Amino acid sequence: MLIQFYSNRNVKLLFVLFACLALFVPEFQTAIAQNAPTSCNGSVPYDCNITSRSGWQLTPLTLQQGDQFNVSYVGGTWTVDQVNFPYVGPAGYPPEIDNQIGYWSECKKVYTLPFATLWGKVGNGAIIAIRRGGQFTADVSGPLYLRINDQASCMDDNDGIVEMRVWSNTTNIISGRVFDSNNIAISGVTINDNAGYTTTTDSNGNYAFSNLTSGTYTITPSQPSCDFSPSSRQVTIPPDATGQDFTGNCLDLSVDSVAPVQVLEGQPLVKDKATAVKAVIRKKGTGTANNVSVRLSDGSFTRTAFYVAESSNIDAQHVLVNDSMIHPLDFGPDETTKTIYFFNIPAPVGFDWDVSQLPEGTQYLIKVIATDGINTSEDVSNAPFAVTTSCKTKPAKSALAAPKNKGTVRTKRATLQWNASTCATTYNVTVKNAATNKIVAQKKRLTTLQFQTRKLERGKTYKWFVQACRGNKCTKSATWQFKVK
Repeated sequence: MLIQFYSNRNVKLLFVLFACLALFVPEFQTAIAQNAPTSCNGSVPYDCNITSRSGWQLTPLTLQQGDQFNVSYVGGTWTVDQVNFPYVGPAGYPPEIDNQIGYWSECKKVYTLPFATLWGKVGNGAIIAIRRGGQFTADVSGPLYLRINDQASCMDDNDGIVEMRVWSNTTNIISGRVFDSNNIAISGVTINDNAGYTTTTDSNGNYAFSNLTSGTYTITPSQPSCDFSPSSRQVTIPPDATGQDFTGNCLDLSVDSVAPVQVLEGQPLVKDKATAVKAVIRKKGTGTANNVSVRLSDGSFTRTAFYVAESSNIDAQHVLVNDSMIHPLDFGPDETTKTIYFFNIPAPVGFDWDVSQLPEGTQYLIKVIATDGINTSEDVSNAPFAVTTSCKTKPAKSALAAPKNKGTVRTKRATLQWNASTCATTYNVTVKNAATNKIVAQKKRLTTLQFQTRKLERGKTYKWFVQACRGNKCTKSATWQFKVK
């Protein structure tokens, strides 16, 4: 509580009950707004808001004896009496106003400085008149404190904040290099100092922090797919801490390809022939990868003879082939790829996958997962595959599906569709002008069951057919017609 009386000269006469309490209870004054942490941003230089309603306010700047540091005024004003006296900056009141307030001298913390002057100290060192700022030298080691020149017991009628920027002139460097077991630099590694600062290694693997506040830091490197030795370093500055190196083992596993294969790779899968799943695993990085686990998975890890999902249903719940077994691989430092073939366990035919029970004409996908215990990669086969019967004759005729024979289409680019043909591996489609018999569109070796023409002329009739082919053996379908309306 602050009781005020005013004379006809508007001179402030103060009787402060808190001041009286402080005479009898020494701990009382200390308990009021002493050593309060101030509000500062998280990086050097620190911009700190110093309030007029607290005593000593702790800044993040920690100094060693002899360190030079800077303080500069950013903005803001404050007052020691928001009713009777104006707001001023950190230089405090001019003499004519300070003399008026000085009538109540018990409220002045430092008698040699005007009211509202910003002042500070380092640790338990001597008082420093900061005012609007300047360059100063720490007389002892410790953190920097700032405050307004006013007793804590007289701050009830104070108001305002000044923003001050503080930083140290000392170098305080932490630096080092990150490289692999062959002394090859690792660039792009993120280095964290546990105080809010990060940097990354350059093309030579070097990193550095500078102009750090004195203190102890934990330096930690991080990069996806990398392990580091040591995992972190604890350093105290000053003095500068150079040579804080790390050795990294960086690996990046990926699945280059995964596909079902039979006796001759690249051929369509045929019923009643032994089938395997071929996966190519790639390792990026300069380290050694031991016990890389490669697995075909359906997500449930139940053992099946041959489990697949239709390509239209491929998602996290419909993963593909699974033998419920882990197959380990080892990569040397210079090895980049490994090829592994999967066979079902137990096997209905030897140790090969059996596709005899897969429906024909349906397209399937395969998924493979690789992990070295830290890094995991998974991929789905690049293209779907289908199963056909063992064929010794020409493919059957394809049944045309759309547009209906002698029907009409309302777009210049007609989409032609047909059904799969037994034993066919590719399809040729031909479109002709029905009146002139001239070919207007043709596409060979299609692996899909539809084809979209180029722009056709409205009002004209066209005819089309499909050849179902296996190698050089082809069978022609019926010929249908359609009109472009």
